[in-house]
Amino acid sequence: MIVAVVVGTIFFSIHASYGASFNCAKAMTWIEKAICSDSQLSALDESLMTSYKKALSNASNENSIKMGQREWLKSVRNTCKDVDCLKQTYTSRITKLNELLAITPKYLSLSGEYERYYQGKPDDSSTITVRELADSQIHLEGNAVWVGNAETGNVTSGILEGSFRLDGNKVHYTDGEEDGCRLTITFSQNALTVDGDNLRCGGLNVDFNGQYRKVGKAH
Repeated sequence: MIVAVVVGTIFFSIHASYGASFNCAKAMTWIEKAICSDSQLSALDESLMTSYKKALSNASNENSIKMGQREWLKSVRNTCKDVDCLKQTYTSRITKLNELLAITPKYLSLSGEYERYYQGKPDDSSTITVRELADSQIHLEGNAVWVGNAETGNVTSGILEGSFRLDGNKVHYTDGEEDGCRLTITFSQNALTVDGDNLRCGGLNVDFNGQYRKVGKAH
């Protein structure tokens, strides 16, 4: 905001600074200056910092949250060329951080055996075992089957196995092959969701997509 002040016949422009999550007196980049001079953007910056601190305090893997924030600053926010872009990216990031607040508190381990459920009942076709490792890593072992006709042997199966770094409350699974298995696992309290299975994680018709519930400890 610019306020015009008249002193005699000389006009001065005073740039009003709004609150932000940093000291506006030390703003250097155009992004920092934009935040300090736009009330909505300044409020978004403060809101993001609040959500970020809460997500850190609630996270089972603080390093993953910190890495995600650094990556967002570098690859998303700092690529913006105008204020509208900044407002949109801030809003999206705040939404994602707030989603993290609803999942897995520190005292609740992700480790365990998860079984896929359908319409409130176990469907007995897919299980995933999760083991938490050091440095925000988890190890996955999964098995899924599709039964066309058990009597004729028309049964196919698929597996998941590997260690991956958590991205917030998600794991982006890949078997390392260019055209191989890919899917996303999203953790919530005592549950997980698999989506994005590209149907290359096993035999014909096999997929891991669906809602899973934690049913036991990882063995």
